[in-house]
Amino acid sequence: MKVTRSAVTALAATALTLTLGACQQEQTAGGSPSVTASSSASSSSASGGGSSTTSSGTPTRTATSSASATRSTPAATTPSTTSTPDSEAQCSTSTASQAARDAAKRVPPYDPGFGDGTRWKYTADYSINGWDRCAGLSWVALPIERGTGSSPWQIALFRHGEYLGTATAKGYGFWPTITRVSDDKIKVVYHWPKEGEGTANASGTTVAYFAWDDVDHTVRMTGSTPPEN
Repeated sequence: MKVTRSAVTALAATALTLTLGACQQEQTAGGSPSVTASSSASSSSASGGGSSTTSSGTPTRTATSSASATRSTPAATTPSTTSTPDSEAQCSTSTASQAARDAAKRVPPYDPGFGDGTRWKYTADYSINGWDRCAGLSWVALPIERGTGSSPWQIALFRHGEYLGTATAKGYGFWPTITRVSDDKIKVVYHWPKEGEGTANASGTTVAYFAWDDVDHTVRMTGSTPPEN
């Protein structure tokens, strides 16, 4: 039998049609949507937001690589920080009583001016509430042994609980009123008798401030001490 070229072409077209039909039936028989990968932005918009419906009623999803794709970004985390006036490493391991006793031993004794060599030691037998093992500046007020109300006091200063020295070179009579201004600054109110006043009713006051200087690493005083008699 003679087979013409037109007959071969017709047979090939028929086979291709049957193959495409079988593929379509295989895709839709399971009821599963087909996914078509495309990098075209126009395909996404034409499908109405990435989905379309075939003639068989099966939805078709279109995956695109358009710029509208959402990217997951890890949430930023902020490190937690804690602020403290001084770290624990800067704090003294001593106690207030120990610090006061040590300071009293190191402060030069008071010379009352009798001319006979009499010297009175300063003691730690008083309030030690001003001492702070971690503060930038703290204090202990030291009276002299067997003193009276008008006897001199010395103010021992400490940084991070470690002894620095006295606030002034000499001690002043009457109990000073000392308060904290900040971590490294204190206020001292000195008391003294005005002219004609006795020790029991002394009303004179003088204010001085003592603050730690981070530049020169020393204590700076501003204000005044009691007037010299």
